[in-house]
Amino acid sequence: MDPGSPRRAQKRCGPEARGLGLADWLAQVFTYADRARWEGEIAAGRLRIGPRLAQAGDRLEPGDLVSYEAPAMDEPEVDRAWRLVLETPDFLIVDKPPLLPCHPGGRFYAHSLWYMLKENYGPVGFAGRLDRETSGL
Repeated sequence: MDPGSPRRAQKRCGPEARGLGLADWLAQVFTYADRARWEGEIAAGRLRIGPRLAQAGDRLEPGDLVSYEAPAMDEPEVDRAWRLVLETPDFLIVDKPPLLPCHPGGRFYAHSLWYMLKENYGPVGFAGRLDRETSGL
């Protein structure tokens, strides 16, 4: 994924989703946006239920996989000068520069340490993390 390309998030519906409209479920689960906003995202073609494009009247069932593809956005530049200090079969120790976010969030996705490590080492997870402004191991 190149910086600025769409981002995809997925969530599987639990038992609470049975019979709920997609926009209602989204507004309950992802409370940073209201029902009207989610209806707009559905109308814009950014949501899928399983492999098919979601429609405004869709009702959910437990086990449905809902996918959201956020619109592309430019990411702020970051200091990419992270340095691998130690690599073992079980973990990596990385020296992170300041102003490099560890996790994707907000306007940062490909410009995050997680993404850069994933590109070099495959799937990764953090045992500890530093705030974006903080440098260190």
